[in-house]
Amino acid sequence: MINYEQFHQIKALQECRLSAGQIAQQTGISEKTARLWMKRENYAVNRSTQPRAKKLDAYKEHIARLLVECDSYSATQLFDKLRQDGYEGSYTLVKEYVRKVRPSRKRVYEDLVFAPGEAAQVDFGECALTEVGNTRRKLYVFVMVLCHSRLMYIEFILRQTLEHFLACHRHAFEAFGGVPHAMIVDRTKCAILGNDRFGKPIPNPRYDDFRKHYGFEIRACGPRKPYQKGRVEAGVKYVKINLMNGRGIEPFEVVRAAGTEWTRTIANQRIHRTTGRRPAELFEELERGAMLPLPLLPYDCSIVQDKRVDKQARFHYEGNRYSVPPQYAPGKVTVHVLPESLTVYCDHRLIARHVRCYEKRAEAIVDPDHNIQLRRQRRRSEDRKLVQRFLALGQPAIAYYQGLQQRSINERSHVRKILALAEYHDRNSVRQALIDAAAHGAFSAEYIANLLQFRHAVSEPSPLHLPRNQELLEIELPEPDLAVYDKRWAPGPSSATDPTPTDNKE
Repeated sequence: MINYEQFHQIKALQECRLSAGQIAQQTGISEKTARLWMKRENYAVNRSTQPRAKKLDAYKEHIARLLVECDSYSATQLFDKLRQDGYEGSYTLVKEYVRKVRPSRKRVYEDLVFAPGEAAQVDFGECALTEVGNTRRKLYVFVMVLCHSRLMYIEFILRQTLEHFLACHRHAFEAFGGVPHAMIVDRTKCAILGNDRFGKPIPNPRYDDFRKHYGFEIRACGPRKPYQKGRVEAGVKYVKINLMNGRGIEPFEVVRAAGTEWTRTIANQRIHRTTGRRPAELFEELERGAMLPLPLLPYDCSIVQDKRVDKQARFHYEGNRYSVPPQYAPGKVTVHVLPESLTVYCDHRLIARHVRCYEKRAEAIVDPDHNIQLRRQRRRSEDRKLVQRFLALGQPAIAYYQGLQQRSINERSHVRKILALAEYHDRNSVRQALIDAAAHGAFSAEYIANLLQFRHAVSEPSPLHLPRNQELLEIELPEPDLAVYDKRWAPGPSSATDPTPTDNKE
């Protein structure tokens, strides 16, 4: 049940278009309760009915006396004793009443004392949202607290995965300048996988290998017993209240920088309520010298995964596409995943390195050198096809191409020009031109062009000549009969006196 003030707070956040989960996080209530009150228009409290305890009223003092005698009596035992005294009510009434009046049993915790450098406690904490490029993601914090001095190391991260878990450990050891003798962890899968048949915790193989590299011991808390690492639990709460409380949604890099500065100037410089000392001073005085030394080489915290490269020389990881050199496509590569980078290997050779991208990008993350190599490979492929087309002209083209390689600086440019001439001129003419040019040692596209142009100009007919179809030239026409004209103009009987022809009367 919420109060009137919380109801109006929920409505105000709802008007700001916050989801039920975000409202629950802001108000400290469950998401189910927030969703229920978001649907209501007015604040109304359901009045509970009065408990039906009239039959039990006469036995309440008797129940109190029995609980004083032995506070471990169960409700069933008390119900049996009341029935012997004449109680006729139900067992439910007895059980509900005993639950209210039984003295609460408070858990008593042992005050744990740790020697300097003996142990550190680690845990993850979930914070608000953060901006990563064009995306909003959940923000997590890794906290390590040295048990004696309470010196704290925090690091904001975007995943609670094994590579983040190991890398944060390494960064914390490097910040402390040493390694605690033991690490107290909860049952996260990054550290503990479960228990064996004897109840002994089974560590994650990578975390166990990490432990052997740095020389510390793993101490696992019991299931659902977070109080066994109370120092780091308080540290996570301290980060949320003192650092993150009141901050809006900020870029991830801004939050990380703020966390580093806050740890250095506030968290490790405050007067601790339990020790009465500053954690940084107590650490320098007692704990630094008691810690294990760092190994010469840091541990490789990367997680190895095999990825398939597509025909575009890209591989997929977390919804994004990353490039590799084009000569490795298609195929398989090995990716070493770190919180900040992706390193790509093929046959144990380093072929690519990318900054790990946590935002959702429609375009691939491409190394500019890979694009240059891809363009060079495509150009070589085009050049090979060009040479193959040229050599398809026959043996003269093979001999001429060898001469171009010996004499010319850029033989492919000459090949391209000669192929263009072959598209315009007859291929036999081009072959003959290649033979003639090679005989004279003239290895250049300009010589071929001059030969073709000269021979084309000699064989070309004059503009005054009218070419005819060969079929028209072979048609045989009969000789014309001129006797028709002789008959028409022959002189008649009266031609001596009248020169005008008789046919020509008006």
